[in-house]
Amino acid sequence: MEIYFFYVLSGLIVLLILFGIFFHLLRKKVGDCSLEWADGYLQNEPIEFLYNNQAVIKFAIPVKSTGKQQCLVIDMVGRIQPEGDKFTQVENSVKIYSKGNKRGDDYWEAVPVKPGNTLIVAGEIRLKTGEESIEKVLKNFKHIYIDIYYKYYCRSLMEYHRKVIKIDLLKALGMPVVTEEECVTVDEGKPVLPIRTPLLTPHNDIYEVYEKYVKKHQKPGDVLAICESALAIMEGRAYYVEDIKPGFLATHLNLLFKMDSSLSSPYSLEMAIREVGTPKILFAFLMGILGRIIGRAGDFYLFAGRAVATIDDCTGTLPPFDKYVVMGPRDPKKTAEEFKQKTGLDLTVVDVNDLGKVDVLALTDPSARERVIAGLKSNPQGNANEQTPIALIRKEAGG
Repeated sequence: MEIYFFYVLSGLIVLLILFGIFFHLLRKKVGDCSLEWADGYLQNEPIEFLYNNQAVIKFAIPVKSTGKQQCLVIDMVGRIQPEGDKFTQVENSVKIYSKGNKRGDDYWEAVPVKPGNTLIVAGEIRLKTGEESIEKVLKNFKHIYIDIYYKYYCRSLMEYHRKVIKIDLLKALGMPVVTEEECVTVDEGKPVLPIRTPLLTPHNDIYEVYEKYVKKHQKPGDVLAICESALAIMEGRAYYVEDIKPGFLATHLNLLFKMDSSLSSPYSLEMAIREVGTPKILFAFLMGILGRIIGRAGDFYLFAGRAVATIDDCTGTLPPFDKYVVMGPRDPKKTAEEFKQKTGLDLTVVDVNDLGKVDVLALTDPSARERVIAGLKSNPQGNANEQTPIALIRKEAGG
């Protein structure tokens, strides 16, 4: 009996060692993400003086993704280095954003950067004095040093870094004007009417949205389409990435997914494990590997279930939920049926992308399926900042 136990224990130890070696080699082969700042390409031009006591300095610097995996850049914030009493008479603020994705506030939108691609990090430094001339004050300065704090991840857990930028005060760019659109939907008589709403959060519910933004546009025979991520967010199924603590399986099995998969992230995979349980995930992995051996793809998601397939990692959803792992809706079929009973309007819950893929998660009128797919194939709701998470599909859609 003791010998039997010894052999079993020895076998388990050997398996664990082989398991560790396998994932060590796999991690080395798969690699991870990294960012490299191109300091020699810092761009800035003469300072723009807005008023006698205000000035704006703008700069841009390329940051290259140099690793084997894409970087999910979750946040970047900046501040002027406090050099003694240098800025005691000058109010200052620093705004950091990715070029081409500037917002009207100080929020950094999480962004993925694929291997070999370059992210242009832009910044604005705003300076303001009391009654004293800002130009006169700045003549005493030669440079401004900016601390940029940023974080990113891909296969491994979050990495935190700081970058120091040196700004020549003789250069800067102008500050563009930012305007905000009101949430107004104009019915142009098209077969699909995207409906603009404020940012939907866990404080909203689908019935409130219907009453405020949909009901006045509703026509007989319409089907209301809502994207699955918006519904899940209203259900409170969005989790801030830094509040998720991935376990051993999530930080190792994520290496087996392709780079573009949401589950290549340990955070999303951890939420998948919590959603359906460890046994189901391990079984789905086994079936997925067997499927690959015989040349068939997609078996993992087939056995893991739709709840796993609909998980969005960071950057997959409209800010501020671009820094959240967003699960799929809790029970889209039940939600759709209850909505139809209460409002009389057919509802479909969909997952649509810019590649023409329309995945219907729920639909109260099965006969309208082809109309829904045809109407949404061009993704009229959009996947960016359109803020049109819902749309009315008319009878003539796809006809």
